[in-house]
Amino acid sequence: MFDVLEKAIEKSHDLGASYVEVRGESGFIEYIQMDDSRITALTQRLERGVAVRALVDGAWGFVTTGDVDNLDKAVSDAISMAKTAAPSRREPIELADVKTYEEVIKASPERDPRHVPIEEKIKYMNDMTKVIRDYDSRITAVTVKIRTASGQKYLVTSEGTKIQSPSLLVWTYPWVSAKDGPRMSAARYEDASTHQGWEFMEQVATPEVIGTQAARKAKLQLEGVAPKAGAVPCVCAPRVIGTLAHEALGHLAEADLTVNSAFGGKVGEIVAADGVNMTDDGTNTGKVGVSKYDDEGVLSSRVDIIKDSVLTELMTNREYAAKIGQRATGNARAESYLFQPIIRMRSTQFELGNHALEELFEGIDFGYYCVDFRGGQAQTNASFQVGIQEAYENLPYWLKPGVMTYNKMSLEFETGSSISAGSTTKESIRGRSISILYLDEFAHVKKDREIYTAALPATVRGDGYIRIGSSPLGASGLFWEIATESMRRYPGYKRRIIPWWEVRHLCKDIQTAKQVAPGLDPLLVHRPDNR
Repeated sequence: MFDVLEKAIEKSHDLGASYVEVRGESGFIEYIQMDDSRITALTQRLERGVAVRALVDGAWGFVTTGDVDNLDKAVSDAISMAKTAAPSRREPIELADVKTYEEVIKASPERDPRHVPIEEKIKYMNDMTKVIRDYDSRITAVTVKIRTASGQKYLVTSEGTKIQSPSLLVWTYPWVSAKDGPRMSAARYEDASTHQGWEFMEQVATPEVIGTQAARKAKLQLEGVAPKAGAVPCVCAPRVIGTLAHEALGHLAEADLTVNSAFGGKVGEIVAADGVNMTDDGTNTGKVGVSKYDDEGVLSSRVDIIKDSVLTELMTNREYAAKIGQRATGNARAESYLFQPIIRMRSTQFELGNHALEELFEGIDFGYYCVDFRGGQAQTNASFQVGIQEAYENLPYWLKPGVMTYNKMSLEFETGSSISAGSTTKESIRGRSISILYLDEFAHVKKDREIYTAALPATVRGDGYIRIGSSPLGASGLFWEIATESMRRYPGYKRRIIPWWEVRHLCKDIQTAKQVAPGLDPLLVHRPDNR
């Protein structure tokens, strides 16, 4: 295709354009949708076309065509369009100077999605549907979508840039609905690669991995509790914080939007909390949407958007780099040859801080750990929203990964382990195999002997043990007997007495209390008026 693109550039030399770029594409595009094991959409097409963009008298002209072998008219039309638009511009468009490149970049997928049989793709979708359906009987509907693309992109400019690069995509997306009585839930999960072929679906985004994630989220929503209204602290997991970076701050730092955004005129000012660093890294090889060059032929680079809390740099294309006096960062991206390149993010993220994981939860008496998102949107006035489809309430961080079920009475983990709470009746224990049984406030349980008798075989079957804890309630009852062994021996127990002054929730100054409290009269009650 280079030959016809170079001829188009030659044609433009005599038509008065100060700059011309010609982008060509040739490739395969596919979309398949399956609803409850039925194929409801299947499209495959070969795409071949060219976009011509010309800068004349400080204005753009843009034309696309599918007639690749006859580009003279497209070039003439683009230049004519620019000349017509030029008089109405308030200020002429200028382009930042950039280095030109000539390079042919090759992709090396193990399995080009274009050549994978359609039967194999349908089987992949059927397998995922089965994984999801088998996960929980309350799942009522399953939609699975996949997109694939494979081809080549070409760029030739009047300045001498000449680049050929691969266009590759494999994308999978299930949507799951579930119902349990009046309660309904819906969840999704997606993954994609723009650098690997169908092997990504076989090795990474397998039906088991993606299907289980989607089904698990739908099940969690059915069994979860409603979030409390109001403003509460949230700790965000990587999938959520990445979306937050994209929506809340990323769009504000796209230079074509910054002029009218909350970031307008704030480069060099503090815009974030201490220690916040945020980047858009076009050199993050292998990530979705990252390529060596952007669609203007500018070498991709790392953009330090926020550095040490300060708005340092914006994402630019050549036009806005010249407009604001900043370097071209390689952020000009076009969805396809049918669209002009615009400034958009690539791999945008908050950089790692220096806090330990546990420190993120310190000082939070009540809050949410947000694990996964469901969409997001933002406005240039800095308002934004990120939908959350998986979150946990007041649970220590180290318990979050691998949670399969989370509700008021039980937690189930991917390892097969579980934590459950039961009422103080023998029926809640009988017939079970338990590794660790904790009998809480056992001195206050009325049918203590009955429950203890039922607990012994449950822990024996589970090769486990019993822990018993309680605040005291007089010199009677099974808890008192086991703790003091005053009636008979209870071998195997380790006993520990914890006085109230060693309990942080009951005592603010534990060190002083340890010295003073042991000498106090246990019957003495201090009142505010000292009576």
